[in-house]
Amino acid sequence: MPPISPPTDPQRANSSSSEDSVVAITRKVAKAVSHPLRVRILAALNEAEMGPGGFTHRNPDVDLREASRHFRRLRDLECIELIGRRPGRGREQLYRAVRRAMFDLTAWEAVPPKKRSSVTGEVLSTFMRRVAQAAEAGTLDLRDERWVSWTALKFDEQGWCGFLASVEDAFDLSLQLGVDAPLRMTKTNEEPMPVTVGLFYFESPADDDHDGAQLQPSASPGSFENTFLGLRSPKALASELRVRILVELNRRPLSPKGFQTKFGNWPLQHVAVEFRRLEELRCIEPIPNRGKKPGAGRGRPEQLYRPLRRSLFDEETWRELPSSLRSDVTGITFTTFIERVAEAARAEVLDKRPDRHLTWSGQHYDLQAWQEMLSCLDDLFQKSLAIHKESASRAREGSGQLVPVTVGLTCFESPRQAKVTSMEILRKYLARSG
Repeated sequence: MPPISPPTDPQRANSSSSEDSVVAITRKVAKAVSHPLRVRILAALNEAEMGPGGFTHRNPDVDLREASRHFRRLRDLECIELIGRRPGRGREQLYRAVRRAMFDLTAWEAVPPKKRSSVTGEVLSTFMRRVAQAAEAGTLDLRDERWVSWTALKFDEQGWCGFLASVEDAFDLSLQLGVDAPLRMTKTNEEPMPVTVGLFYFESPADDDHDGAQLQPSASPGSFENTFLGLRSPKALASELRVRILVELNRRPLSPKGFQTKFGNWPLQHVAVEFRRLEELRCIEPIPNRGKKPGAGRGRPEQLYRPLRRSLFDEETWRELPSSLRSDVTGITFTTFIERVAEAARAEVLDKRPDRHLTWSGQHYDLQAWQEMLSCLDDLFQKSLAIHKESASRAREGSGQLVPVTVGLTCFESPRQAKVTSMEILRKYLARSG
């Protein structure tokens, strides 16, 4: 997660006592805020101003006295500030957030390892609440341009570090655009657009326990070579089942029977027909059988398939999709992403590395900022594919091992009433990070 306090380059931090002090403060605040309930409080205060009573009303599982204690601790740490009292009986104190519940690498390393999983859980749950709000308000799939994707890849150590730097650059850009756009809109009078930007990059468990996938390679990195299910293959997206098959095959090879066993919502005969149809559309291909799958009975071994397209759709295809299918595609994307996160959590690799990135933030963009952010995410997606390919090439030469990773990139319009990061907070962050 990115910064809860000004990000600091460790090498530069050693160059002066003042910078050493910034690092010390960052670590101290990060450690204090790493309590999962405090993360939840900060996330709530970034959506609305409230006091302990209002927070416990929204979170009935939390005791009022416990919430009040954590509110006071966050105020002492200057993460939230008192802004007044609510009118009426009781005159409850109202607070607003001064910092966001995010961590740079320096701060994240200061979080006790035993607390990392609960903090990560709060960040992901608040993000999914934002997704649900956008879906309910109809803004999630409203625009012809938006980005919602996750991709299963394999990087070596060199590729991991290189892509992490690019993700952090994209996060910094998302904040900078949140400053530039409102300044422009004071002159253009353009209506501000609330947006949510989410960047997720973490180690994943090996997909080696599904349908004999460990015996057969998935499509080679070079076979994807920037190919999409573009307008030449619109029928590939003609049903929810085809979309789900394509998403799952991008994770590991599967047979029709293996898919139906794992996702039993469709009859096997129907699944087999859709597999053949996707093969005819040159979206997937059969993997040559090299003998029976272990444990198979009499008869021919199950036929495994692998994808020929890395992404479900490009920008042009999204514009052409009917609204009903857009919601199906988006729903499957988020459903499978959460499944992927859960698998990583169960395998204890989600928080295994301190150098990983899980963030989301709310901003106010104009059209220029919106398009620039989408372009950034497109470049980031293409770079992830290039690193996947380069890492595989280095691994074949014996220069490193491959680690499964998940890259999730999102940028969508938020409901108009959604709270965003204030200009004051953004300016303070950017001034300190510069």
